[in-house]
Amino acid sequence: VAVHNLEMLDRNDYECELLVLATNGIDPFLADQGHNVDALPVFSAVHAELLKQARPELWGTPHYVTGLGHDPEPYRQNEERVPGRIFVSNDPQRGLWHLLDIFGELQKIQPNVSLHIGYDIDRVFEAVRWSASANAQMLWECKERIEANDAIKNLGALSEREVIREELECDVHVWPSD
Repeated sequence: VAVHNLEMLDRNDYECELLVLATNGIDPFLADQGHNVDALPVFSAVHAELLKQARPELWGTPHYVTGLGHDPEPYRQNEERVPGRIFVSNDPQRGLWHLLDIFGELQKIQPNVSLHIGYDIDRVFEAVRWSASANAQMLWECKERIEANDAIKNLGALSEREVIREELECDVHVWPSD
């Protein structure tokens, strides 16, 4: 069983021989629950060393270098950066509202700033469009704000190649996380 964090983890809830914790090492529950972890995947030897420094109490736990999970080769090209461009390519339910707030403030101080959204917002929006939820309301408002601002471009669903091009061209790539 692989878990993302240890909050409210009870090893007895899992009938497993091995519990793998996918973490960056800052999980606040490691101090109390770290003894339940059987293995830690890390991206590189550097990541392993950083984890060792941040959480020496975990260092007896076996760790396995998994690699980055993507091929860096397509990123080895010379795309011209577009000054002031911001690119976001994450699920709009994970921070787009806040990014639009920040973007409005950025426009006041940097008039040539632009925002490219490389995620299929319409697909996410259609799934909740008529539901009576805060999430649906937030997406309605995000769509209205995007459509009302000429500096924001909703690019829709992008291919891997198009995402890479946008990442290479932007000044800032925003990637909201948990």
